Amino acid sequence: RDIGVTGVQTCALPISAHRPLLCGHRGNPEKYEDNVLDSFSSAWSLGMDAVETDVRVTSDGELFCQHDRYATGHENINLISSAERRAHGFASLDSLIELREREYPDAGVVLDVKTVATAERLLSEYTPSPELLLISFSDYVIRLALAEGWPTALLNTYPDPFIIQDFLPEGCYLGANFYQADLLSDDELSRSFVGGVDDEEQAIHLAERGTWCLNSNRPAMLAELFGV
Repeated sequence: RDIGVTGVQTCALPISAHRPLLCGHRGNPEKYEDNVLDSFSSAWSLGMDAVETDVRVTSDGELFCQHDRYATGHENINLISSAERRAHGFASLDSLIELREREYPDAGVVLDVKTVATAERLLSEYTPSPELLLISFSDYVIRLALAEGWPTALLNTYPDPFIIQDFLPEGCYLGANFYQADLLSDDELSRSFVGGVDDEEQAIHLAERGTWCLNSNRPAMLAELFGV
């Protein structure tokens, strides 16, 4: 979608002019464990335009869908092999991309990258695609991805959402939490990826203001609200 900002990397995730992009955070965690293929498939089946997942690197260098650094208890995912992750049912990034291409080719994947090491691995193994959006709290990671031609969104760690714009590279979407969104103008929201939208009134309010993307732990709620 062309969001009207000079230099922005176009993100072609499917979208309607009448509603925001709808995204399932970690798939559909209301019904399945986070970051397993069934969770992602469920979110897409509900009509989500995209699913979002963090990406981490296992001890043997494979990219896996994993939100927290610590996979089980206090065990760091960087110390766990890909075989161990598969044994517990978690999705590798390859398997998620393959699922999308095989069963949901019109859907998108949003990849949250926390570390430079993960970004470098990801950028070396995957080529930019309009159906893939790379998001990060790190402006350095975002600049690495932009240099490779990836659609990106810089997430905001600041209480005041305007501070982040001092760090926002040209050609990057804006990321915000739901409580920061009301401080943004309608124009800024039209190019914003807003997370934590788990309340119906929040979702409706943000949609009415023209927010670009709503990321939620409750994809079934979004599906019902927007009739997808």
